[in-house]
Amino acid sequence: VEPDRERDGDLWIIDVVQGSAKEFLTWKDYNLGSPLFSPDGKHILFQAEFVGNRHATQSQLAMVPASGGTPKLLTASLDRDAGQTV
Repeated sequence: VEPDRERDGDLWIIDVVQGSAKEFLTWKDYNLGSPLFSPDGKHILFQAEFVGNRHATQSQLAMVPASGGTPKLLTASLDRDAGQTV
């Protein structure tokens, strides 16, 4: 596996005032992207694409507490790709 050729992406927190970046979430076998904070700021909704089977990827919507923790798939029961809905 060539890390620079993989599509896997993680979520990062960027402090523009301090000019620093910190990795927030890495999820094995998922490409993460398009994060959005919930209106109350308590959760982060994001797109999670399972890449464990590179021939049949499917985008899901997922959520994780903004304080960190275990992510949860919200659209796992759907038989369709969630696409670019975030």
